Amino acid sequence: MTDTAPLHVIPDQVGGWRVQREGEERPLSEHNSETEAESAAVREARATGTPDVVVHDRYDRTHRPQQ
Repeated sequence: MTDTAPLHVIPDQVGGWRVQREGEERPLSEHNSETEAESAAVREARATGTPDVVVHDRYDRTHRPQQ
């Protein structure tokens, strides 16, 4: 079964980045850079059939990576 809830790449308070599924409390993974987190989110989306990845920057602007 695939989970269609979007994946979010979110900055944390100490300079790291998390990949988190919308509606979940715990992150799927944590990373040192936005690039690493974005790549991990795209890989997870492909593996699980998730259609949407949303990347949030430190100013809460969003964009969607090319998958």
